[in-house]
Amino acid sequence: MKNKYSFFALLLCIFLTMSCSHKILIQEAHRVDNNWSSSHPKDNRVDIRTYFSGDNGDHLVFQIDIDNRSDDPVYISPIDIELLIDLGPRNQAVYAPIRKKELITQLENIKEDLEREKKHAATSGAINTGVDVLLGVLTGGGAVGSIIVGSASAAEVMDERRRYNNSQANIDDKIKAVEEFTMNNEEVIMPGRKGSYDLNFDRLLVDADGKIRVSCSNETYISNYLFHVEKVKI
Repeated sequence: MKNKYSFFALLLCIFLTMSCSHKILIQEAHRVDNNWSSSHPKDNRVDIRTYFSGDNGDHLVFQIDIDNRSDDPVYISPIDIELLIDLGPRNQAVYAPIRKKELITQLENIKEDLEREKKHAATSGAINTGVDVLLGVLTGGGAVGSIIVGSASAAEVMDERRRYNNSQANIDDKIKAVEEFTMNNEEVIMPGRKGSYDLNFDRLLVDADGKIRVSCSNETYISNYLFHVEKVKI
């Protein structure tokens, strides 16, 4: 029995070591210039800047800040913005921001899928756990081993529930963030006012040069980025 538990302890140590050393790939992007001011005089112009907010696992998120120092309202929408990635000589991929409504629909669908998976896992897990514990109680020499397996199964079911609950809470937070910060189909920044919005693009994993191009108030704003993939321990 002692050797049996030593073996289980060894397996647990190996599993924990593997878990601690697990790595994932994420996309990073660094802006390499600040070419965001328009050519108009400083006291009568529209300044636009973007910043890479990060890779959230589903999308690449950029922030766009607009400072309207002109005498006219500024109208801007996602169709005025593009992410361009250089894939080689004369080969450029173009991505548009994902619309707010589409983002929310995607997240709501993921939440529904999680809920269905949670119910299925809870039902099947509870049945298997009950059988394991019952076998442990009814059998003789293998009773301890069977009860241990049953207890492990019960712990797995609880861990699954925690994982699903955390995932759903995370999705609810994402939906709230999208509703609050993501650019609408059209935004209006009045004279003397500022606006700041999130832009969500399809997730990439590339080592390449890229740029954000914004067409606004009869001007084109371009800023260059260096994209690179990083390995991160979790």
